[in-house]
Amino acid sequence: MLRSLVSLYSILSLADIATSQYTTNAEAAFKQLQTWYNTSSGLWSTTGWWNAANCLTVIGDLAAIDSSVKSTVTGVMSNTFTQAQTYNLQMTKVVMVNYNYLSIYGNDTGALNGLALAGNIPVQASTTVNPQGFLNDFYDDEGWWALGWIQAYDVTGNSDYLTMAEDIFADMKNATTTPCSNGARLYLSVSAHLANRATGSDKANYLTIAKNQWNWFKGTGMINSQGTINDGLTNSSNNGLSVNWAGPFVATANASTESSALDALVAAAAIGV
Repeated sequence: MLRSLVSLYSILSLADIATSQYTTNAEAAFKQLQTWYNTSSGLWSTTGWWNAANCLTVIGDLAAIDSSVKSTVTGVMSNTFTQAQTYNLQMTKVVMVNYNYLSIYGNDTGALNGLALAGNIPVQASTTVNPQGFLNDFYDDEGWWALGWIQAYDVTGNSDYLTMAEDIFADMKNATTTPCSNGARLYLSVSAHLANRATGSDKANYLTIAKNQWNWFKGTGMINSQGTINDGLTNSSNNGLSVNWAGPFVATANASTESSALDALVAAAAIGV
């Protein structure tokens, strides 16, 4: 018994050391990341619009577990919320011949000369001049910002951030009339995250959307025989890419009393891999 206690103490001590090292590394990465933060634009220089939303989310992840950076992070969140809304974003997105996306900042389509593009998919050139909030011409970009503001709400409790995420999601719902019914993982992820934070009828509505997206997703053929998820749809519902996107389904399961979404996906993926 004494040997077991000593072993347990040693394991716990090593775990504390490892956790401390992870925190130190994360703080160092945060400090370096902020050298690119532009207080005037509220964005991170040299990165893109939706990537800045990822930066917002990840510093929120750190602030949620590390009180030493929380004050700095909440200040960044407040500044980005004010400044980034005025950023005049223009972007062109195209689908390459191999069905990979390419994003170019600006709307000069001349920059596409010489590129091998998918001939059956039109070029999407943003004409946005005065963005409203964190909306633009691309629903995936909006989804990243919605997730960023949900995380900011979790860290700060500022309801303005949650309201912004809800407003962004309301715009994303406009894509439900498309052939894939807005079958984007970010649409599912945002609806599931909102369901975990809303109450009453709002919670029920968000959860219904998330479940409907899950049911649509199950029928697309993107979940392959290995239990991993193909990264998109072609006309044959199979692009040969096996990238596992489990996060939205975890959020859906957390918002629901039913665990089938999580069990069916994550367990199958673990066995398949």
